[in-house]
Amino acid sequence: MLVIDLVPLLTRLTYLLIAGLTLADFLRHRDRTRFDIALVFVVLAVNVLIQEYGLLTNQPPPPALAYLSSVTLLAQPHLLLRTVTHFRPVPRQVLLASTIALGLSLVALALPLMRPNLTLPLPAILLIVAYFAWAEGYASVAFVRGALTTGGVTRWRYRLAALGALLVAAVIVGGFGLGFFPTLAPYSRALTESMGLVSGLAFYLAFAPPRWVRRFWQFSELHRFLHAWSGQPVRERASHILPFLCEAGQRALGGSAALAALDAGVAQQLVVRATTWASFAGHVIDLSASGPLPSAWRERRAVVANQRQDLAPAGIHLVAAVGGEALCVVPIATPERAWGLLIVLLQRRPLFPDDDMELLGLFAEQAALTLDQDALLNEQADLIASLRDRTAQLESANHELEAFSYSVSHDLRAPLRHIEGFTELLTRSDVPEPLRSQHLTRIADAAMRMGQLIDSLLTFSRMGRADLQRLPVPLDRVVADARLELAGEAHDRAVEWVVSPLPVVQGDPDLLRLVFVNLLSNALKYSRDQQPARLEVGALPATDGEAVVYVRDNGVGFDMQYSDKLFGVFQRLHHANEFEGVGIGLANVRRIIHRHGGRTWAEGQVNGGATFYVSFPSLAPTAARPLPVATALTAAATPGGPTPYA
Repeated sequence: MLVIDLVPLLTRLTYLLIAGLTLADFLRHRDRTRFDIALVFVVLAVNVLIQEYGLLTNQPPPPALAYLSSVTLLAQPHLLLRTVTHFRPVPRQVLLASTIALGLSLVALALPLMRPNLTLPLPAILLIVAYFAWAEGYASVAFVRGALTTGGVTRWRYRLAALGALLVAAVIVGGFGLGFFPTLAPYSRALTESMGLVSGLAFYLAFAPPRWVRRFWQFSELHRFLHAWSGQPVRERASHILPFLCEAGQRALGGSAALAALDAGVAQQLVVRATTWASFAGHVIDLSASGPLPSAWRERRAVVANQRQDLAPAGIHLVAAVGGEALCVVPIATPERAWGLLIVLLQRRPLFPDDDMELLGLFAEQAALTLDQDALLNEQADLIASLRDRTAQLESANHELEAFSYSVSHDLRAPLRHIEGFTELLTRSDVPEPLRSQHLTRIADAAMRMGQLIDSLLTFSRMGRADLQRLPVPLDRVVADARLELAGEAHDRAVEWVVSPLPVVQGDPDLLRLVFVNLLSNALKYSRDQQPARLEVGALPATDGEAVVYVRDNGVGFDMQYSDKLFGVFQRLHHANEFEGVGIGLANVRRIIHRHGGRTWAEGQVNGGATFYVSFPSLAPTAARPLPVATALTAAATPGGPTPYA
């Protein structure tokens, strides 16, 4: 078999293959778009089979079959125009003109069938050729425009469909024109048969491409998608991926708008976090009813919808806002987590929805992976911060343990020495009775003091293990409660109280009350020789996300060179004969404040009073590390919150 004979055979086989594949696709999905596509190639397959019948029988087909062959060939451009209407608006006048031209062409071809001796006049032939060329050319231009307004796999398929339609028109027009030049017949045959084969291959790749070709197109588009933003720093990708995803989705499908809606932590609701249509920003999508959006979210599957009953109710508002008729929605999800939905709004249903949805799915999956990566980085950062806090707590606990060990070895040993010494004296027989009673009294005092020290150590130890509540605490109320608790210590003294407005902080109400009971009790104790005693409680201006509260007195004060001992366990700067106590109160204050994330320090001078400062993390910090997308949305959308301390 010569090559020139092989080309038409391959052309016929190609069109038969396309017809079989498109018909099978329609039978599998059964929608109007696939029906029209299948019809375009089924009529061509009928034409091919009639021609093949003539070749096999070595005689012209019967007139009825010949007429049917002409009908199927002339119907192809009109059916191709109908296919165009699924992705681009075609004026009614164009469809009407195509229908009239097709009808006139069929009538003209029927005349020789009814009157065998009648030869079709040249004007009728020109009308038929003009109709064929015009319809195929119009479809070709429409496919070119579709390719210019879309991207992704669809762009490739539109280009190939335009090429196929253009070559079919060229074959018909060229074959007719070259008929007037018999000397060019050998060349015209080779040219037209080659263009016929190329047109068949173009239609094959446009309307029934093999999976590996579609994958190649998809991966090339995915590579372009990833390359466009992969150069950004890792920490900035999550903040850019959603707007970029919307732009890529709209471009890939030639949509009117695209939006990415994420889960905000509220049941049955998504919030639009990025969009190419400004009026959709912040829009809340209700998923409580039926429709494509709830289905895509609950079942994690891609959905295409263009009927009003399919869109209702959540999709109708979105599509109507852009004056469209259809939408495509894919979940932004990984196997472990669903983040939200990518929604592309279209003027018409896509011509190749499977390819479009697969490509959108690849884009959305990459976006979900980026969001997962960002969430993981934030979790790692939180873990590192937590480990740093834990390390600081362990260091603080080690310091406290050292102080505790010192206290046990030093402060508890002192009363034991008293008990041991006076007990030894009592064993002597020459100790007179009055002195024996004094020794017993001192032994009892030492034992009582030792009991107080042990109780204080137990209280200090429990303070580090107590569970913390995190509530908004108004310190005005805490100070007022502490003053009431200490009223017995100041009822017979002249005490001047100056209490300024205090902030609201986050903390444990009971432990913070203990802080101010200790601070105010110390202030009352060390200012009892003053007439009157003056106690001030106030707050410094908040800076660097920190609220600072002070307690000031006009008492005996202290030497600043010993200020580092003030907050230690059993550390005292005054003799027990001057001021009572075991030296555990300020140690408890420091431990409680440190557990709240704050600081403690003091200022004073001998006989010039003292000021004790405690700080708290502010409720409104001046700077904070950005939350991951999903966490920020959940925090913003969670109603209520902790109840304030009352």
